[in-house]
Amino acid sequence: MICQQCMQRPANVQITQLVNNQKTVLYLCENCAGAREKLMIDLPFNMSNLLSSIMENMHGVTQVSVKSEEMQCDVCGMSYDEFTHSGKFGCWNCYNTFSPRLDPIFRRLHGNTRHTGKVPTRVDSGRKAAKEIYNLRLMLKEAVKAERYEEASQIRDKIKALEDEQKKMGGVQ
Repeated sequence: MICQQCMQRPANVQITQLVNNQKTVLYLCENCAGAREKLMIDLPFNMSNLLSSIMENMHGVTQVSVKSEEMQCDVCGMSYDEFTHSGKFGCWNCYNTFSPRLDPIFRRLHGNTRHTGKVPTRVDSGRKAAKEIYNLRLMLKEAVKAERYEEASQIRDKIKALEDEQKKMGGVQ
């Protein structure tokens, strides 16, 4: 789509106005959108600004006993306040350092702190089979150690059957 104002560049900004229940949509290029005085937008869109504004809003909502002034990464020295302004971690250890503050934010944004979504069937069945093989191998070791050789041979046969099935399905062992 071409910019509706200059009619030259591709439109990559959509402006929607609602005035007196009348919806007006305008498609502009970055230059024309940036030139409009009424709009206070940061082009191009900056995800870290969005995240930092969410964290700043959450700061007053969450009740965490650790004060942000005291939270500072041991590795890179970044403070929690610096993190909320930039929206980016300074190093790998920042996540662990700021986790008491991050968990409530993640819980509020996503409803949970662990992935509970769907997993593709092929991937999920491969994981289940791998876990079952792992558990069977532990049982096999225990059976051999306890000298229950008949039980061990049955477990070995189950492991072989599962591994053959995985190979047929193209699964990872």
